[in-house]
Amino acid sequence: MTDRTGWGRIWIGSRSASGLLPRGRVAFLLLLLAGILAVLPGIRAPAQEASLRVGGEWLSDGGFEEDRDANGLPDHWERYWPDPALFAHYGEAVLESDAPMDGALTLALHGDGTSVAIRTVRAVEVTPYRNYRLRGTVETRTRGRVRAEVWIHWSRGPVAAPLLEVAWSSVEAGLARIDRQILPPEGAVSFRIACVVLQDPLPGEGPDLQGGARFDALSLVDEPRLRVWVGRPWNLFREGEPVPLDVEAAPWDSTTRSLRIEATDVHGRPLGRIDRPLSGGEPDRLSGSLALPAGPFTIRARLLDGEQTVAEQILRGGVLAPGTPRGEDGIGLFLTGPAGADPEEAADLLRRLGLPFVVTRRGSPWEAIALRWAQEGRGGWFRIGDPPSGEPMAAGTFQPETAWRDLSGASPGAPGASAVGGRWVSLRGLDTPEALVARGHEVLDAWRAGVRTFAVPIDEAVGPQGDVRPGMILLHHLHQRLAGRAYGGSFEFLGKPNNWVLRRDGGRDLVFWDDRPGVMTLYLGDDVEVRDFFGGRESPIVEDARMRVPIGPLPRFMVNLDEPLVETILSFQMESSERPPRQGAVPLGLRFTNHFQDRAFGGLRIEPPERWRAAPAEIPFDIRGESGWEGTFGIEASPYAATDGTEQMFRFLLVFSRPSGARAVEVFKHLRLREGAWSVKVQWTRGTDGTIRLQQILRMQQDPSRLVVSYLMVPGEGERTQGIGWVRAGESREATYLIPERAWMPGMVLGLREQGGTGAFHNVALPDALPAGVLGGELGGE
Repeated sequence: MTDRTGWGRIWIGSRSASGLLPRGRVAFLLLLLAGILAVLPGIRAPAQEASLRVGGEWLSDGGFEEDRDANGLPDHWERYWPDPALFAHYGEAVLESDAPMDGALTLALHGDGTSVAIRTVRAVEVTPYRNYRLRGTVETRTRGRVRAEVWIHWSRGPVAAPLLEVAWSSVEAGLARIDRQILPPEGAVSFRIACVVLQDPLPGEGPDLQGGARFDALSLVDEPRLRVWVGRPWNLFREGEPVPLDVEAAPWDSTTRSLRIEATDVHGRPLGRIDRPLSGGEPDRLSGSLALPAGPFTIRARLLDGEQTVAEQILRGGVLAPGTPRGEDGIGLFLTGPAGADPEEAADLLRRLGLPFVVTRRGSPWEAIALRWAQEGRGGWFRIGDPPSGEPMAAGTFQPETAWRDLSGASPGAPGASAVGGRWVSLRGLDTPEALVARGHEVLDAWRAGVRTFAVPIDEAVGPQGDVRPGMILLHHLHQRLAGRAYGGSFEFLGKPNNWVLRRDGGRDLVFWDDRPGVMTLYLGDDVEVRDFFGGRESPIVEDARMRVPIGPLPRFMVNLDEPLVETILSFQMESSERPPRQGAVPLGLRFTNHFQDRAFGGLRIEPPERWRAAPAEIPFDIRGESGWEGTFGIEASPYAATDGTEQMFRFLLVFSRPSGARAVEVFKHLRLREGAWSVKVQWTRGTDGTIRLQQILRMQQDPSRLVVSYLMVPGEGERTQGIGWVRAGESREATYLIPERAWMPGMVLGLREQGGTGAFHNVALPDALPAGVLGGELGGE
């Protein structure tokens, strides 16, 4: 038979632990008795041997050095047979003197192919306000697949069903040192330490397979007790609300110890710190609070002896950004597995997060919860739909049958929310910062594509200690920023980062990110607020009313943008995104609409790309409210301006003078400057003699024919030219240059122009350096 890990077991344990062993498992158990009793009203700890003192060693013969009865097993250990009728083969436990890991003897546990696990355990007394430190040495020895583990069995009494079972250390290959802190949970009266060997034979391996592990130098000592709690379900708070801390600490042997509490965000950046001295002796009970920003947090509490940590506890939770998001058009969730999970608790978490939950099956517990909550007016949002028959529950579609409904009955859901095509996306991996960034991008991309429903496993929503997971804080904030919004276009910022304008009734927001970290400078209103991906408030640098905002892979939100200003910038258009770079000035038209209600006047300043000229450089305007403006300027390429079809960026500075004051707004527009009358290809190859061969191939697509000259401009040297001759429609010509690689330098330009002319009709700005280790490639934008 197999357990929940998929590994078969044989157990070794104590007779007094029979109440801890589930029936029906193949098991051979050797247990070293060690019971830990928590201090509870009316329960007295039994008398202990003198050697089992506070702060001392709790295990007798943890090194397996005693065998006074010469039975081949260590003293204080005995065999236990949970159910001999279920199996015919057993593993064995023996003391080995050959190559012991510590001392003279080592305990070796062996399987025989059908015996797939072995266990050892020891009992110890619990002392008030104590944690425990378990140490030891483990070595796996096998030809097949074997895993050695050290487990903890908690129970509510000396003989009772386990409170929970934890694998504290796992060794799958070779030698390992165990060093783990043991923190008794609430309600535990005793625990037993178990050394386990789990063996999983490969297909075709029979009873002759010998696998096992060796254990030695096991030690259990008590440590100072430290308990920290915040007294809130899921450790969930709202921004502006202090996070209260209640601490119980018992250093027990020193008056020089202190308590340190540190809070960090999901990236490990510090958020706050508290240092307190401790009195020693009887437990200290301390209270305090931390002011934490919106987002996931980790609180690490440590008892320190100087700067050395002697006990610690970790708490995780989250702080929600302010706001009350509605259900329509945001993010709806349905939670999946595992079997036995409490749907009421999971649904209540979604309600507290302000996240709508989706009922995917008629007659499910989720539907009953939603309908009962609606009758009780408990608040929250839900939608009911049935998945298509046979559709797997990992990803796919379902047919929504109702719009979002407000369970409080305060307001109806938006009817359009049910018309999202029934598509949904499964999200997994919501813990690490890198995974959260990736999942956040998935949610944003899916939302823009019309997806409004996402599946999240319950264990990705709630942690093992009942704490809210970081991914749920992220989804809360994404729902808050996307609910009631619609995609409203993008700005052409410098560097072309990803950005979406989010339109909502009465306002505009912006989400932006870029794979390349940097800083974005912009002005989008006087009351703009910047929030990170989890809702935390950021304070960008403001210079001359413009913000310097960091940008990187983690999306950020700018909220409360100036709506008329945003729409005015979005209305800014050029006459064409592609213009032929003819010799002489080329006119380009501009137009935009003043979306403010009052008059706007000022000037439009134009900054062309490198080696291009614009005339005029500045154009004045005076526009009534809600009116449009049109103007024209000319662009002209210098002899070495890039005209190879690559995008060129033009920067415009709009200076608005309005009754409320003057504001300068940057607008960026990208033009692809090329002409369709020809095509040019530039290829390069690296020779074995250290020479770079540049080949320029011109093909004329249409008349008129041209007398063409090729040139290579080298800074500080001038031009090298080659006559190509007349090129007619349908014909091709080429020019070749040989350049020593050591002479390659930044700023070189390879171009074409008509015989006798000075203006280029095709230029390629060559890269500053060619990639190392590459034998060749193509250059330019065509």
